[in-house]
Amino acid sequence: KQYKFPQYLEDAPQSAEIDLTGFSDVSTFKYLTKSSTLVLDDVDDVEQFEITIRAMLTVGISVPEINSMMNVIAAVLRLGNIKFRSPNWDSDASELDPSSEPDFFLLMRLLGLEDAEAFLRALTTKTITTRMEVYHTPVSVHTAVESCDSLARQLYGLLFLRVVSRTNDSIGYDPKAKLFCG
Repeated sequence: KQYKFPQYLEDAPQSAEIDLTGFSDVSTFKYLTKSSTLVLDDVDDVEQFEITIRAMLTVGISVPEINSMMNVIAAVLRLGNIKFRSPNWDSDASELDPSSEPDFFLLMRLLGLEDAEAFLRALTTKTITTRMEVYHTPVSVHTAVESCDSLARQLYGLLFLRVVSRTNDSIGYDPKAKLFCG
């Protein structure tokens, strides 16, 4: 999906096409359906989205960087949809539930990952390194889900810090300046 912005963004330095490929209806995302309120009365979501993108462009975030940020947000949402199951051979281990394969492979594309096996191993095993060897030990379904949730929180936190950094850069914020009020 591409989202073309109205005329007022025509002066943006790049084409203002925002790639929303990783997104779908709000009801399809586990993280977003934990709330009883999915729609706010008197709030135009499209208008708010346009305002947000315009603000990002105003502080100097490029369209390609906005698209990367949108990919991270979509990846965070997709991480919440990943399900695991115990394989027949080990009830204490975990493997990707086949129903999650579409979300998993879209998640990989959004994050620019190519090695599905390595990514899945990172989510479903713990690594133990000894002086002589490296062991990959299976983790439970619960732990694999926690790994996805932890990765989602980390990605979201890093994205937030990036937006704050870009905003501070645009206003000339000096982190070394001693600020005093009072």
